[in-house]
Amino acid sequence: MHRAASQSWDISNEINLIHDVQKFVNSFEQKFGSPLCRDRTSLDLKKFTGKIGLLIPSKAKGCVRQTAWGMNYILESKVNSSDSPIKSIDHCSTSIFEEIKNRIGISDLYLQQLSTGLSGGIGLSGGGCAALSAAIMLLGLKFGNKSIKDGKRRNPLRLASPKFNKSANKLIKLFKEKFGSLECRDITNTTFEDIENFNEYRSKGRCNEINKFIVDFTSKALLNK
Repeated sequence: MHRAASQSWDISNEINLIHDVQKFVNSFEQKFGSPLCRDRTSLDLKKFTGKIGLLIPSKAKGCVRQTAWGMNYILESKVNSSDSPIKSIDHCSTSIFEEIKNRIGISDLYLQQLSTGLSGGIGLSGGGCAALSAAIMLLGLKFGNKSIKDGKRRNPLRLASPKFNKSANKLIKLFKEKFGSLECRDITNTTFEDIENFNEYRSKGRCNEINKFIVDFTSKALLNK
């Protein structure tokens, strides 16, 4: 919505997107208690039995209700277009996109722009690591949407390609083993009150080890034809 509402993309778009994502996550959490699927379902989704558990009528009904609420929220929303005194922001996701592009030439400007809303763990909420999410986007860009047989776009209702699943699952597994969690709040041991607070944290280079690990893994995976 932000991209469609603007003739160009600059820092003001990024700031406004983060604010709108932050409001969405806060509203979702107030409505459903947690932004985390495992908390709302009380299922261990790492196990096959946990995934099958999503087919239980009460669980499935909950997922449908949450999806419907999210769709209605978006349809009724108006994008935030206020000016911001903030002149720059060091996005976790953007650094991954740019570094991968510099190393091996693979990137996507559209995805890079939209990924800025994930900063600080999805709108500063401390959720999923934005750098990790960017890497999964890039793996999907390379492997996730192509038919192994003819190179055509895959049917989105079918499972992702085995190569995407293998590389993404391996990245997630190794990332969690190395950094202890997939969530920003756990990895950083902090929460971000606002963008200034986030910028201050990022300026100290505390995410450099994470970024290097992600870029090294993703570069090798993307070059593995």
